[in-house]
Amino acid sequence: MIPVLLLIGTICFVSAFILYKNQTSKTKEVLNENTTVDENTQKGKAFEEYVIDLFLKEHQVQLLSRVSDYYKNGKYAQDNTTPDLKFTYNNKPFAIECKYRSSFAANNSITWASDYQISNYKKFETENNTKVFVAIGIGGTADAPLELYLVPLYRLTKPFAQKDYIKEFKVTSVKDFLGAIL
Repeated sequence: MIPVLLLIGTICFVSAFILYKNQTSKTKEVLNENTTVDENTQKGKAFEEYVIDLFLKEHQVQLLSRVSDYYKNGKYAQDNTTPDLKFTYNNKPFAIECKYRSSFAANNSITWASDYQISNYKKFETENNTKVFVAIGIGGTADAPLELYLVPLYRLTKPFAQKDYIKEFKVTSVKDFLGAIL
């Protein structure tokens, strides 16, 4: 009888140990996922700062607002549905949605938004009579990308963008960009 009880005790101990290890692994996975979300949020904020600094170097450009990106427990600020940055240049408004990616995918494309986000940006553009552009930073770091594209929203009708399609919008000078768009 004692050997049977020892065997049952050993099985219970091993089972409890395995369950404990699995729970610890799941907790670590959640922490890693949260870190990734936090890292992406930090990169997004750093890229927005880069774009703000770039535009504010130009005279007569004013930053009107920046979206807070507040989201918690399924609740978000209504402003989150609009482009990240709102500016004026010579009293003409324009808005920029910022997207940083470390590189183009193997097929030379990036995913930049979902269909509902594109719809929200188009709605903002129409209702506010404000041109919307998508700033796409590629490579380098979020606060100093190697490449910058400023693409008019009307040219981005899909959630993805091919490098060949957006190459004409590669920015070499913000001053030239401002002169061309407004």
